[in-house]
Amino acid sequence: MCGTVRLRLRSTRNGTPPRRILSLFLAEGLLLGVGGTALGTAIALAAIYALNIWKITFDFGQQRGLVLSPSILPMDVVIVAAMVVIVALLASLQPAWKASRMDPVTALGHV
Repeated sequence: MCGTVRLRLRSTRNGTPPRRILSLFLAEGLLLGVGGTALGTAIALAAIYALNIWKITFDFGQQRGLVLSPSILPMDVVIVAAMVVIVALLASLQPAWKASRMDPVTALGHV
């Protein structure tokens, strides 16, 4: 929030239009979404790979010696990654809208 206040204060003095502030916040939300998605996807794929290497066996009810071998389709990874990025972008809309409409004096009261 402090960065928001500083950006808004500086932009008011420099005459930056609210549309530009909105686009800056949306770009930041998009970058955070893409970065988080990339990191999460890498960790998940590494975990799946590790579980397939270790060949963990377990018992379930009457069945004995089941082997845990997870798998995921590449299209599933792409669909989930796209959904996460879209949700991150949508989640950044409200703060971006609020920051672009906020009065600098009022914003300082929230810090």
